[in-house]
Amino acid sequence: MSHLDKDKEYGVLLKKIEETCDQIRDLSHDLIEEKIENNTFTSLIQNHINEASIVSGKKIVFYPHPREALNSINETVQVELFKIIQELLSNAVKHSGADEINIYFNKYDESFKLIFEDNGVGFEVNKVTQGIGIRNIKNRIEALSGAIHIDSHLDKGSVFTIDIPNTNVSNYEIEPNYC
Repeated sequence: MSHLDKDKEYGVLLKKIEETCDQIRDLSHDLIEEKIENNTFTSLIQNHINEASIVSGKKIVFYPHPREALNSINETVQVELFKIIQELLSNAVKHSGADEINIYFNKYDESFKLIFEDNGVGFEVNKVTQGIGIRNIKNRIEALSGAIHIDSHLDKGSVFTIDIPNTNVSNYEIEPNYC
């Protein structure tokens, strides 16, 4: 890459590498369905978080409550929620500079709430261009009739709050409208 024309060839090659990484990530995410069939939902999330913590060297803590209710979510919705958590975790590890990440996942009477927070560098929500990861997260949430709120400030970390209506998680079929 050091011998490439930095203006033309470098940009093209870098874009191809990024596209390849995205495709590999998508392929690995497709293996989730099999993992969900063989594990409880919360243990699958916990295992993924443990692996990410070891690889990244970051303190990542998962707070699910109540586990039984979270584990009884429709399998199709579990896959979507797992992919959302995976993407948020990947983005935080890659971009936030955080050394601590907390993930709260709770069931309430009317909804499921996922709160993902880090103590990283933060960003200006209105000034950052959304990459494919955030767009995919938003599309997945929209497919679940949910909502996301992003709260981030420079040098103060980020908090992603996701609400999914309880009515959408028991017998729900998703028609993907994302990449």
